[in-house]
Amino acid sequence: MEKETILLTSRVRLARNIAGYPFPRKISQAQAQDLTQEVMGVLDAWEEDWLFYRLGDMSPAQGAYYLEANQISSQLLENKEMASFLRQEEIETSLMILEEDHLRIQSSREGLHLEEEYQAVARVCRDLEEKIPLAFDQRWGYLTACPTNVGTGLRASSMVHIPGLDQGGLEEVKKAISRKGFVLRGVQGEGSRSLGHIYQVSNEKTLGLGEEDFIQEAQAITQEIIQMERAQRQALYRDHFLDLEDQVKRAYGLLSQARLISYEEALAHLSQIQLGIDLGLLEAKAPFSLYDCLVDLGQGHLQLDLKKELDPKEIRQVRADKIRKQMKEVF
Repeated sequence: MEKETILLTSRVRLARNIAGYPFPRKISQAQAQDLTQEVMGVLDAWEEDWLFYRLGDMSPAQGAYYLEANQISSQLLENKEMASFLRQEEIETSLMILEEDHLRIQSSREGLHLEEEYQAVARVCRDLEEKIPLAFDQRWGYLTACPTNVGTGLRASSMVHIPGLDQGGLEEVKKAISRKGFVLRGVQGEGSRSLGHIYQVSNEKTLGLGEEDFIQEAQAITQEIIQMERAQRQALYRDHFLDLEDQVKRAYGLLSQARLISYEEALAHLSQIQLGIDLGLLEAKAPFSLYDCLVDLGQGHLQLDLKKELDPKEIRQVRADKIRKQMKEVF
């Protein structure tokens, strides 16, 4: 019945601060420059080539582009006068400087690869710690700007597409994972909202377990949610087939004809397209990826693709044009 794509991506992030500097909310411009230069001095000696980006030099469209690609966070954008980030393509890792903490090291990939991502960020952290004194307490662990990150400073998360559970059973999922110290968040993590029935599953606590233990817990909970979503989809297919087919076909009809469409509306209907393909209600003749849509249909990607700034109505028009073309290619 289904060729499911419930799991979209996974990510591991470590939060670290450099001893001797105030947290980013209290840091001065001069201190921020010194801290950035200290980090860059270490990275320049490494074998890998890290690409450096200063947010103050970016246009709004460029900032949106990297946010949509999950290379940076919305909080880093808010601190763009001081903030910067680096990317290393070979190890699929990025390093944010002066977000909520001095350093946010993260690795993200499509599929469930939490162990590999953890090894990538842990290696970067170890290499940094050999040259830079990090803020650490023997009792509490790594010190962070927000108390909820104290300890390991680790967030292990997976991005899941769960339209079945979103139609029934989501509260039970939230309660079940909450008992294990995990939480469901929106597409961009804490403080963001879900789009297209896409959620992030991540640990809420960073104390009480070792880093490897948090990774194993995140792996297990992600698999549990996948199983629950799979069961809910089967129940919908069995008990509400006509309603399910109707919402999928309506989504296809709208996306095939729309001339203007917002990001939120597009993802809501594209979620139904992905569900329809997964359940065999739609037959795709070309590959379709909801995650690619999530990234590529953002305003930053649309503007950089065309190499020009667009007003809000033009963005909605370009997005609708791109989706209509995609519907023709896929179906």
